[in-house]
Amino acid sequence: MINRISIEMIVRKRNIESRIVVDLKNRIVNVINCNMKEFRCLECVPFCEVIVAAKDYAYGRRKPKAEIFVENIPDADCQPSIIKPNSERSFDFPFH
Repeated sequence: MINRISIEMIVRKRNIESRIVVDLKNRIVNVINCNMKEFRCLECVPFCEVIVAAKDYAYGRRKPKAEIFVENIPDADCQPSIIKPNSERSFDFPFH
């Protein structure tokens, strides 16, 4: 369920890779796919490292501590972007 007010992203941190959709209007985070669901986690928790990094990016709270690959940005006609942690460039959020 991807619409104009949600961001779909792939989040990578250490050995975790997850596809997450963040609904900006209702502030809902949905984990579509995660490689740790089968091995370590039975259920996704709100304090998971990749979920926190996705919320950090989507809501503009702080710089995410994971690599974020954004697949769509609402109301923007631009190519997918990659944000790597601890990069030298300034960190700009696509919307505010």
